[in-house]
Amino acid sequence: MPTDLNIVSHLVLDDKEFLDLGPPRNEFSVLGGPPAYATMVIPLLSLRTRIITAVGNDFPAAFLHYLSSLKGLDLQILQSEKSTRFLHRIYHDKRTMFLQSQADNLDSFLKKQKGAKACLISPVFNEISGLSMPWVRKNHKFIGLDVQGFVRNIDKNNKIILEFDFEGVKEIIKQANIVKFSLNEAQSYTQKKTYSDIFKQLPKNITNVITLGTQGVIYNEDNSIFSLKAPVKKETDPTGAGDVLMTGILASIIQNQEVDYSICFGMALAAEKVRHERIQSLPSEDYDKIAEEILQTKEIIT
Repeated sequence: MPTDLNIVSHLVLDDKEFLDLGPPRNEFSVLGGPPAYATMVIPLLSLRTRIITAVGNDFPAAFLHYLSSLKGLDLQILQSEKSTRFLHRIYHDKRTMFLQSQADNLDSFLKKQKGAKACLISPVFNEISGLSMPWVRKNHKFIGLDVQGFVRNIDKNNKIILEFDFEGVKEIIKQANIVKFSLNEAQSYTQKKTYSDIFKQLPKNITNVITLGTQGVIYNEDNSIFSLKAPVKKETDPTGAGDVLMTGILASIIQNQEVDYSICFGMALAAEKVRHERIQSLPSEDYDKIAEEILQTKEIIT
């Protein structure tokens, strides 16, 4: 059976400092990264998925055992000296990230892999470049892109900041079918503040999805901008919601669903993800029904 979805991104080890919940507490070597969060819905959707990643000798064997045990999941791992690791300093809903180590670049490794129906490109910090996009374009029918890892740099203290090569990112975006930004990333990328001005700077021939947290998303259809409201859920941890969103969108699209419905389906899954702090398979719910309810909130902005 052909693979449904390739996910290209580093698996990550996260160290977390919680600064607002009573006495400060720390967690070390927590499993993270877009591929890990995608596994929260891969079994649920019966999605045949290949994760193309790199990890180091410091990556816990228990995490590899967990990932290998998931039905329908194929791991293609480039062995590195170290894994990508971030320190997260968390205060209320604000998070400051620091890069502590980085696994090897995936550009050469990627060209040895097989294609799939769709591909999610979701780097966390420069693990792939525009050099990989011709291979991605050639070997997949549909491409989803999360820009986060393409618009990050580090300052002198290794703190993650928004800083990027505009023309380089522009060329990468042009080769995707659907692109996800946070509002902060979209404003930084376009140097615009209002929704209408932001979308004027983004390609019209692809779907650009801008996430607004608990407010939902806005996205374009040709020259029009639409909003969709997120379901009201108790939020425990929003980390990884965007990865679940994009996985759900692509899973729906390869089943020939309309793009607007597919965005709603991804939102339904993401709304459930924020209720869970740990990486685990999401419970079985009628996500199609929730997606239809989200679709009823669709409103034109301009």
